[in-house]
Amino acid sequence: AANGKLNIFGQPMQITEMQSEAGAAGAVHGSLVAGALTTTYTASQGLLLMIPNMYKIAGELLPSVFHVSARSVAGHALSIFGDHSDVMATRQTGFAMLASASVQEVMDLATVSHLATLKTRVPFLHFFDGFRTSHEVQKIEVIEYDDMKSLIDFDAIQEFRRRAMNPEHPHLRGTAQNPDIFFQAREACNTSYEVLPGIVQGYMDQVNAKIGTDYKLFNYYGAADAERDIRGFALKFYTDQGNWDLVGNNTPVFFLRDPLKFPDLNHAVKRDPRTNMRSAKNNWDFWSNLPEALHQVTITMSDRGIPTSYRHMHGFGSHTFSMINAQNERTWVKFHFVCQQGIETLTDQEAEILVGKDRESHQNDLMSAIDKGDFPKWKLFIQVMTEEEANNMPYNPFDLTKIWSKKQFPLIEVGIMELNRNPENYHADVEQSAFSPSSVVPGISFSPDRMLQGRLFSYGDAHRYRLGVNHHQIPVNQARIPTNHYHRDGAMRVDGNFGSTIGYEPNSYNKWQEQPEFKEPPLDITGPAYQYDFREDDDQYYFQVRDLYNIMSPAQQQVLHENTARNMAGIPKEIQLRHINNCAKAHRDYALGIAKLADISESEIEF
Repeated sequence: AANGKLNIFGQPMQITEMQSEAGAAGAVHGSLVAGALTTTYTASQGLLLMIPNMYKIAGELLPSVFHVSARSVAGHALSIFGDHSDVMATRQTGFAMLASASVQEVMDLATVSHLATLKTRVPFLHFFDGFRTSHEVQKIEVIEYDDMKSLIDFDAIQEFRRRAMNPEHPHLRGTAQNPDIFFQAREACNTSYEVLPGIVQGYMDQVNAKIGTDYKLFNYYGAADAERDIRGFALKFYTDQGNWDLVGNNTPVFFLRDPLKFPDLNHAVKRDPRTNMRSAKNNWDFWSNLPEALHQVTITMSDRGIPTSYRHMHGFGSHTFSMINAQNERTWVKFHFVCQQGIETLTDQEAEILVGKDRESHQNDLMSAIDKGDFPKWKLFIQVMTEEEANNMPYNPFDLTKIWSKKQFPLIEVGIMELNRNPENYHADVEQSAFSPSSVVPGISFSPDRMLQGRLFSYGDAHRYRLGVNHHQIPVNQARIPTNHYHRDGAMRVDGNFGSTIGYEPNSYNKWQEQPEFKEPPLDITGPAYQYDFREDDDQYYFQVRDLYNIMSPAQQQVLHENTARNMAGIPKEIQLRHINNCAKAHRDYALGIAKLADISESEIEF
């Protein structure tokens, strides 16, 4: 509009800005009944003010789209209803709903919602992150006018305008504004409601054909259980001194050792911002540019990359933690949960068949086993390292991409963990649970592991956003004993908020007394504090990968080669070669095995 560009109908575009959302909603309703094709953008608070007029629009079967550019509302819409959301989810208001997860979807699904509302006379709510869209608008692939015109049902537009209120076509007013009347009229009159999902998917298919996307309704955005990836392994221990959360994985290492790269990992494995599809190119480009990731990549691409179920995999704290004894002496420690059911895994081919039959195979297996009384068990072991031993290690013992040798630091048995009860309510006991490495109890603490240091803050921050600042009051997160802390106030505080108790220390009333007996021993630190680049003094990325490759049988090595080549298929050759060169630094046969399957000659590899 600012550049004088005409709209798709060859008309100059008009923009009307109103400061009051309620007034804007009234204007939208008025223009709609007069035959205009009108939309509105609002924030979450404004949506509340628009609700009365939204009822009118729904009751009068007026095609319209409310684009709600509110980050928090969009985030909740995506998490609650799923991407592309539920065209029946807001049935009580008469509105269908779409939720966009990327800037490309914002534009494309806006088109889909307008097409569908014209066809069905069912109004739409379209949620998206306006802040992100405004900053990434240059990434959007625009649908050309000619392509858009081919999607529009112009007969539906003319039919809509013929129904519009004008001197020749007056509307009855008054009691028809009662929302109950609207609902009855909508349910009785709008036969499109039941077929709406198919209509929306039909327009999505047309958009897919025009610009090469793959939009689907009720798109299942989480990976299927039986996909090649690491699994989280988080435990909450309700102890007599508070809650201890151990938040790890089913592998003893990870892709990264620098917490600043954690967001980049998430971006690399998420859907591509342009295609909205998972991208092997992005994934391998990121991994191959981080040689320290080779250890985790090797495990992921090995025969252990796809567990048969949660019951048939190990669990690890992964990070280095510390234990402090009664004499206030610190020892570094790693936690291992060894599966007592035995390790069982799937090949890519077996997993492909299983995913086609049951996307939630791991969940199904675990719940079924426990319901039948076949309780899975894990034996807890620890590895311990003294501070003196850590100071004399030939590599960084706090590096999350490396393990401790079991020969040098043998496993010490602690006890058995048994899973013998399924949650009674998934939302209450699982969805609302909050796990954070910062939740520890006396005797267990942290280490200089940089990844752990980053997670100590970020996990709690995520819970404050996802569940609220008082998420510790949710029953599944509550300690089983009374706890004393300074935290007060905040939304949804329902436990009395410590009443009139003063909130400071020292004081004259013996409240909130310090407990020096729980103070940790000093930790010797030398040298300047700085955001060091590991690569400045540590290039030991490959020796543990070499050790792992050497203990594999020839059959296991061949599986590793095949899985890697298969997962890299179709990505640019320079990325394939970069990964193969990383493998060559670990073991010559590792690189040659992948190169042969990827049709890359030995002469191209840097040995």
